[in-house]
Amino acid sequence: MWWNKPKTLNDKQKNLIVATHKKWRLLADSNEPINRDKATSAIKSAYSLLGKAEPYIVFFDSPHGALVAVTTQLVQELDSKLIEQIEIQIAQGFNNEGELLRQLIGQLTMPLKKQLEKHLGTQLASQIDSKLTNDLNNKIDLKIPIQLKNQILQALEYEGEEQRNSQLISQLENQLNSQLVKRLIQQLKPRMQQSSTIKIIDRLEKLLQKQESSQMVGRLGNLFVKPLFYTNSIHPAQWINRANWLDIGISVFKCSYPKENWEIFQSIANNCGWIFPFEKTCIVCERPIKLSRDRDRTIHAEAEVALLFADEYSLYLHHGVVIPKKYGQLHPESWQAEWLLTENNAEVRRVLLEGIGYDRICQELEATAVDSWREYTLLRIDEFIDDNDGMPVFLLKMTCPSTGFIHALRVPPDITSARNAIRWVNWGVDPERFAIES
Repeated sequence: MWWNKPKTLNDKQKNLIVATHKKWRLLADSNEPINRDKATSAIKSAYSLLGKAEPYIVFFDSPHGALVAVTTQLVQELDSKLIEQIEIQIAQGFNNEGELLRQLIGQLTMPLKKQLEKHLGTQLASQIDSKLTNDLNNKIDLKIPIQLKNQILQALEYEGEEQRNSQLISQLENQLNSQLVKRLIQQLKPRMQQSSTIKIIDRLEKLLQKQESSQMVGRLGNLFVKPLFYTNSIHPAQWINRANWLDIGISVFKCSYPKENWEIFQSIANNCGWIFPFEKTCIVCERPIKLSRDRDRTIHAEAEVALLFADEYSLYLHHGVVIPKKYGQLHPESWQAEWLLTENNAEVRRVLLEGIGYDRICQELEATAVDSWREYTLLRIDEFIDDNDGMPVFLLKMTCPSTGFIHALRVPPDITSARNAIRWVNWGVDPERFAIES
């Protein structure tokens, strides 16, 4: 009964929780190649548990390599009549390239999904997940009081790790989306018959090249990539974090569990990278060979790739945000303020802003002096427009009289005098009073 549940932890339990957490955390950071024999055995066991026949198991060095290979094959096998319809649609004209991309992807998504299911079979990820973990999760919830569970999860930073994993997966998916949209258009081009249509496809390719890192292209790609692949995926980072908690429930609190289910779950978490399990075929991706983190365990590196796979697919990430190579290969001290004026991706622009800082921005970008008071100057940067309010950015520049050191702070755009700007950054204290007190 509930009153017999343990309300606190003894020293042995605490030590075992720490050891279990460390074991799974090390696996989450592993860049060792997966054991393909063990991965094959784990996947076959999972399919057997579902009552499914053994699938054809194919390994790829990265999720990029896997999804590009499958997408390429699917487009090559699209029905010729559908291609003819698409060509007619393109020839009829369009308002802009972005709208045409949306129409093409909308028209191709269902045929591609049908092709995928025809060759690889139905999606099984949710069935595997449910079969292996639902019963165990329920038993752990019944065994451990909710308050104690929350204390343990908080100590393990479980939610924080979940958020970091979700951010990584989202960033990786967004990059894959952009690249798969490009591949989709590239594969359509050889199947076009009319020269006018091919020219339009060329324009789409140029647009995608220019807008590769834009959030629009990422969201657009998600329209067809998500139903084809992401809804049917098992990501190791998420499974490892869950395995950590399930292991604590079993080893520390002695929860009863179906032994076979737990062993298969552990084996998949230990021996597989990103998985896309279909009924006929299971796609298994290798772990990255390089995975760099910051102090908060967010994927991060400066002046080098943060995530690298064996097939050389790589990503530059700055505190969890994917940034283009032209920024990522340089240290933030070498970033240029003028990049803020041309970068289309709002999230990347935020990263640039944090890395460059307002001190450099007020010196490197053309600024108009609105007002001054003593060593303070209120600046307006007309070219640098805020993403939220559409207004030019206003900065209060402070120049140290003795050292000449320049420091700048962002102030609201409705402030029109340097003195009011000083009052705003000093929480309402008038600068005259501030000068007297100091």
